[in-house]
Amino acid sequence: MDSQTLEKIYNYLPVLVTTCDRHGWDGNYGDPVPLESIPDIRSFFTLLQAQLPLIKMPCPSETFGDSIGAITILWDTELSTKDMGHDSFSISFSGDGLYSYFAQLESLGVEERGQYKLNESINPKVVEYVKFFK
Repeated sequence: MDSQTLEKIYNYLPVLVTTCDRHGWDGNYGDPVPLESIPDIRSFFTLLQAQLPLIKMPCPSETFGDSIGAITILWDTELSTKDMGHDSFSISFSGDGLYSYFAQLESLGVEERGQYKLNESINPKVVEYVKFFK
């Protein structure tokens, strides 16, 4: 990823919050995405860059408002074997100083969820999952 791509992601975050700012924004029962998600995502990427240089960081496939009241960043790749499906890794930010992740790497038989506090460093396991998509 380059700095322009990261800046595009940052510029898109306020649009997501504005679009997903009320209960039911998704046409169902989606919870509002809090404005506090934005600084949490910025902190995450700043901390991640301390462990994984931006130039070596894979570009996310998608950034979207999630009906759980969060902004989710998704890395995803379709596998070449039809039987396998895809590998995906997502990180969600609800503006509470935490981030939740879900790894579903069908090529490795891995399915894992977790949650960590945004602090001085990103959990090494999360860094490895992000690097997997390079």
